[in-house]
Amino acid sequence: GKKAADDGYAEALHLLYTAADVEHQIVQATLSHSGQAHRFNKVRIQGNWRNVDAFIDDVERGELHIVGHGYCLFSDDYASRVYDWDREAYPEAKRENNWHQRKNLVATNQEELEALVAEGIEKGQCQISLWIPAYTRDAFDFTFLRQNPKVESYTAMATHNWPMPEKDDVYPSEAIFVPVYN
Repeated sequence: GKKAADDGYAEALHLLYTAADVEHQIVQATLSHSGQAHRFNKVRIQGNWRNVDAFIDDVERGELHIVGHGYCLFSDDYASRVYDWDREAYPEAKRENNWHQRKNLVATNQEELEALVAEGIEKGQCQISLWIPAYTRDAFDFTFLRQNPKVESYTAMATHNWPMPEKDDVYPSEAIFVPVYN
């Protein structure tokens, strides 16, 4: 099958938003870490502007195809960690209220992380996506999944902003777990 890059995803959302009569814009930007041209969407929901980047949320890792939510309904402050764009040319997405926050899938410490993942495993979810607002490489341990008798193996990944953070850098991240059940 054919694959789309950021332009294709931004245009596809444009078509969907237009068909649904939802106010939106396509943002012309560059990726901060590389200077490469990039497009994402702004959408007005209940009077508030939010950013959506469906391209970055669509991840392939080997044979796994993972759809994340870290770049769904995020603010300009968060976007500025990833993109450079003319902020004056577009409406401002002011406050953070992303997909994870709306679903109460936010882990601020190891205990919350383990509880949310255990809840997802109990429900038999094939993909568990959480938001970690202050992630560091050493602050969270994902190996607790090995101790769950329902899980044969798992893939865990944390999405992040570019450039790669240093060991002690704190940054918001989406953690995605893909358990393989016994």
